[in-house]
Amino acid sequence: MGLVNRDPNNEAGWRLATMNEIEDNGPHATPERLLPKPTEGWTYLYNSPKWHYFRGGRALCKRWMTFGNDFEQGNDTSPDNCKGCVKVLEKEQVKK
Repeated sequence: MGLVNRDPNNEAGWRLATMNEIEDNGPHATPERLLPKPTEGWTYLYNSPKWHYFRGGRALCKRWMTFGNDFEQGNDTSPDNCKGCVKVLEKEQVKK
């Protein structure tokens, strides 16, 4: 079984894929893998207690860098998100 997107009902934030999901889609043919990966968004770092928003490999709060590209779009109001990143995103949305 593999890990699948964040689950708000699970304290750790992840849920296990069911056997039906794996059998129906194959281990590597999930619909998410068929779509182009986003170049920015929220991701979790193992050495940080919060999720951070990355753009261009750098967190908006300027505290973290990553070479990863597994970003999640939306979910901007989660309490697990970095407050610094959320403030920068809110300022950008106000300017638009």
